[in-house]
Amino acid sequence: MSGPSRDLASGLAHEWHGEGEEVVVLAVGLGDDGSVWRPLLPHLAGFRVLTFDNRGVGATTLPLGGYSTRLLAADLATLTEALGIDDFHLVGTSMAGMMAQWFAIEHGERLLSLTLANTYASISTYCRACFASAREIAYGLGVGVALRDSALLALSPAFFAEQPEQALALLAGVEAIPQSIESFEAQLTAVEEHDARGRLGQVGTPTMVLVGREDRSIPPADSRLLLDELPDALWVEVRGGHYPWLEDAGGFAAELLSFWSETKAARDDSSQIVDVDGEA
Repeated sequence: MSGPSRDLASGLAHEWHGEGEEVVVLAVGLGDDGSVWRPLLPHLAGFRVLTFDNRGVGATTLPLGGYSTRLLAADLATLTEALGIDDFHLVGTSMAGMMAQWFAIEHGERLLSLTLANTYASISTYCRACFASAREIAYGLGVGVALRDSALLALSPAFFAEQPEQALALLAGVEAIPQSIESFEAQLTAVEEHDARGRLGQVGTPTMVLVGREDRSIPPADSRLLLDELPDALWVEVRGGHYPWLEDAGGFAAELLSFWSETKAARDDSSQIVDVDGEA
């Protein structure tokens, strides 16, 4: 890695990792920057992986104002177009899973596959209460404390028991991610107002809905409601909480690699059918 680059069209700071024929874009959730994906990267050998910081977080500084998950999808569209990425695998977690829904609705022809991790189609009463609490903490004690408190809920109790030093280090790292109160508020509003119901049926991209079994931030039951409008989506549960790749990167990566292999095989089969039809 040579360090973050900034695309002038989108304003998003981003980094490339690894080499491969197929591109993977990893998109992060509320309050996180692209560095949160680092434990997963060694497991994605053979792919060219793009990570980035959403507007107002980490190394990305964009004008303040109202955010929406649809706007974040537009940011990603601008970034990938500027980088000349024609098609790619999109993995979006939490808030970025909401953004990824809009990207697939509006730019699905550019996706090889879609993974929606630990996310929802519309907010539940439980999640709304969690975000309201995070807002109060951010205004009272600072954004860093709010992010640390949210991460405490996001990591599973088993992770703290089995890997205490790593769990505490992750809490400290999350607290140190640069984000203004204005940007934090804007992201909170975006996830609170997200509602893709009635539109997800337009998604034609091969889709996997993946959850951490112990997710206490967005419970698996909330994510499972995505299947109401994505009945052909693959449902996968893995070990861990809201950041399952931080708790078991190998297990998380194994599900991604299996899914991508299946979608590639389906594309190859489809291409062979087209070739036969063309010859006929």
